[in-house]
Amino acid sequence: MSKAVYNSAILHVASNSVRLALRISVFFGNFLPLSAMTITLLLFTITLLMTASAATDWNTPEQNLARKIAAVTGPAAISVTFENRSSLGERERDIVVNGLRSAMQALGLRFVAEQASASIAISLSENATSYVWIAQIHPSAGDPVVAMVSSPHPEASAATDAFPLSLRKIPLFGQDRPILDVMVLEEASAPTRIAVLEPEAISLYRMQNSQWQPEQKLLITHTQPWPRDLRGRLVPAPDHSLAVYLPGVLCTTDAAFSRMICRQSDDPWPLQLS
Repeated sequence: MSKAVYNSAILHVASNSVRLALRISVFFGNFLPLSAMTITLLLFTITLLMTASAATDWNTPEQNLARKIAAVTGPAAISVTFENRSSLGERERDIVVNGLRSAMQALGLRFVAEQASASIAISLSENATSYVWIAQIHPSAGDPVVAMVSSPHPEASAATDAFPLSLRKIPLFGQDRPILDVMVLEEASAPTRIAVLEPEAISLYRMQNSQWQPEQKLLITHTQPWPRDLRGRLVPAPDHSLAVYLPGVLCTTDAAFSRMICRQSDDPWPLQLS
């Protein structure tokens, strides 16, 4: 029979980022004293630089599409509409639109609302590997023309690679008897007191000398036998007491965990802990 084990919450999830900050502060601390504000501003600046270096350069596809449009219309007065069908966010979409407008203006195209010699509908789209920009050009005289350019999706950003996250699984509590739920009641840098829900009782444990020591046990009373696949849930109450949800049974403790009252209940179990 395998031992039931609960895992503790993942602590220091941004430890790599913290270590990076410490290395930076120590490095610069060898040259001059840095205040907390200075270090914060320094890290913020480095983050901005890393993000900027990872930004996508849209200049090449902008210039290519503008040249294809100008090759059809020549220097002329045009009307333009844009539609974003890609995953680009609003900010990135605005950057692309402004870049396309500037590239077309540099080639002699003028934007007008009326009496345009050509109307152009530009669609920002994409496929699995690339962004695809399509310009449907409708000259005032002649057949419509379609111009298209593509730009590969950028690689994973440097900012993401610079701050990797590592996940660790750390056992919180284990025993041979079945465990239905575990709740941390007190903690400092790590849990110091827990409640363990078992099929017939709630057991309280306190951490002493790096070992969980039993502190108290509250028995669960029920009139009907438990189902084979028994489930249960511990839910905290605002007054620091606990509610215990079991099949057909609801138990409540007092704030001091000195007693527990159980009754038959068909109340729905809470879907999310508050």
